[in-house]
This record gives sequence, C-alpha cells and structure tokens, in this order.
Amino acid sequence: MTRIMLAAILATGGALLLVASQADAYTLLTPNRAWATLPVPIEIHTGRDETSIGAPDLDFGQTATADKIDSLDSWNGKIPGITDAFTTSVSYSLGDGAPTVVFNDPLAICTGSCLAATLTGYYSFDGVKYTIDDADIFVTKKASTKFDSEIEKPPGTCTSAFYIEGIMVHEVGHMLGLGHSATSTATMYSTVSTCDSGLRILDTDDKNGIDVLY
Repeated sequence: MTRIMLAAILATGGALLLVASQADAYTLLTPNRAWATLPVPIEIHTGRDETSIGAPDLDFGQTATADKIDSLDSWNGKIPGITDAFTTSVSYSLGDGAPTVVFNDPLAICTGSCLAATLTGYYSFDGVKYTIDDADIFVTKKASTKFDSEIEKPPGTCTSAFYIEGIMVHEVGHMLGLGHSATSTATMYSTVSTCDSGLRILDTDDKNGIDVLY
C-alpha cells in the first residue's frame, strides 16, 4: 500500500510543532492556540468537486466529509459541539474568519506527496493568550491521487484510493490547534495508507491533545 505524507503546516513542514509532554505523543501548534468560540463553523465549499468520488455518493464526498467531522467518532465525540461542519457555495478568502475546506486546491498549496494542507497562520494575541482567527484546508488537485468516500466504497471494498473523511478529520485537528502525533494509530499521525479508514476515529492520544486546548 502507498503511504503519503499529510501536510500539516504550509511552508514550515511541521517545524512549528511543540511536544506537549513526555507522556504523550501528540503535539500542539506553536504558539499554542485555540478558537475563542465553539462550535467552530467549518464550511465545506461546493464550488470545486472531487470528481474521483462517484456514485452512489452524489455530491463528491462533501456531505460525507461534513458528517464525519461532526460525528461522535470524531471531534464532537470528545468535546460535544466543538465543530459544526456544513456544505456551502458561499465564496471564501484566506483570513476571512470562515474556516473552509476546499477540494481541488485552486491555489496550488498542496503539492508533491501532500494529500491535504491546512493553513494555520491566522491567529492573534491579546496579551494573555493566542486565539485562532481562521484556518483553511486545501485538498490536492493532483489527478493521479484518487479519493473514496465511505458512501461510495464502504470499508473493506476500497482498492487503491484514500478515504476523504479520515483525511479531513485529521486536517480539522490542525484547524483546531493540534500538530502531528508520534502515535501510529492516532488520527493526527503524519501519514496514511490507501484504503485506511481508521483516521476518522480518534485515538486516546488525539483526545488527550484536544483536552489541553479546550
């Protein structure tokens, strides 16, 4: 199976990560920061379809992604109400305060072996704490990279594609303030294999990390 790096932070290659403690494998973005208000409204932009995802998934993985981000296996299972993901055709811009998932990366941010990248550089400091102001996720547009959704290909029926739901749950972890984990079973681990649906379910290490921030 192919393993491909999941990009965490554009242009830093993960250099801005801080190990939280010797007992845990998760990391936090540096400076440590979180959203001031919950739930975080995550817009799944419908303007650029991921056409490698097909029937019976009728909207190219967009609703499947929103549902999995908000599921009890994901971030809302650990902290109810931490995310509220939904599809929208409203236009977006970097730094606009509206965290957005954009398929078929129009800005060519996610290149090389990257599957998806989260821009985490929009934050502010009030003299006491750092607050996340915006974060956007861009999914690769490389034609050779194929995605499935669990609607299209239930776990066990995938052949050579990446499950979009788990990748987006991982990237939302960066959006919430987490870095990569050294635990290979964690959602926030830095690589994923084709047909691996495990990323969509949080590991204890992911839960420990998010507990520090919220």
